[in-house]
Amino acid sequence: MFSGLKDSAAIISGAGGGMGTASALRLAREGCRVFAVDIHPGSLEKLEERFRQENLGGLTTHVCDAIHEHEVEEAVERCVRTYGKVDILVNIAGIYTDCLLKDMSYAEWRRTMDINVDSVMFFCRAVLSGMLENRHGKIINMASQAGVSGSVTHAHYSASKAAIIGLSRSLAREVAECDINVNCIAPGIIRTPMTARYTPEQVAGFLGKIPMGRFGEADDVAKVIEFLASDGSDYLTGQVFNVTGGWLMVS
Repeated sequence: MFSGLKDSAAIISGAGGGMGTASALRLAREGCRVFAVDIHPGSLEKLEERFRQENLGGLTTHVCDAIHEHEVEEAVERCVRTYGKVDILVNIAGIYTDCLLKDMSYAEWRRTMDINVDSVMFFCRAVLSGMLENRHGKIINMASQAGVSGSVTHAHYSASKAAIIGLSRSLAREVAECDINVNCIAPGIIRTPMTARYTPEQVAGFLGKIPMGRFGEADDVAKVIEFLASDGSDYLTGQVFNVTGGWLMVS
């Protein structure tokens, strides 16, 4: 059992997706109150059903398009009205598309940056005043192996995830003296509906590069989020945790 999570309040963006749902469930099982944000109402309804199935309380859902700053601010304000504070911010919301840079439109580039980077900045900035006042907070931002090592046909996605790493490390330095921890997780290939489109040849190629011999599960990432949200990570900040099954072995 992780300490420091009971009666805390966590905002999770992209909470209706696989990693968001796994993370919300893990935090709630430890007594954390979850404010789940997603752009898709149907995904939030499914999350609510999962909570009911496990008889878990402490869930509030909120529909928000995180590329709009005022909607992010409204979400954070509602979380504070509901739970009295924000102790933990988990930024998972993002998109992933395939396109060679030579064929990429500026609109596709811009959309990726808006969703993957601007939304993270909006949420971080919106929770900071409360965390600074309380002199406590955990911010966990979702990067990617692609943001560390690059990825063919994903220049826009890789650039957005590299930007999240730079943003997180800079923010970690800004707020460290106030006991606010800012860290990143860089997943490799996680088993999701998106990876279900891979051909058998692609799967074999990827698995050949992963020393552990399997794709990750959403809960593999959620376990790291749970740790980073807990008191166990109190002396960790500005770090990138590579959850790749050994594919990416860099510091």
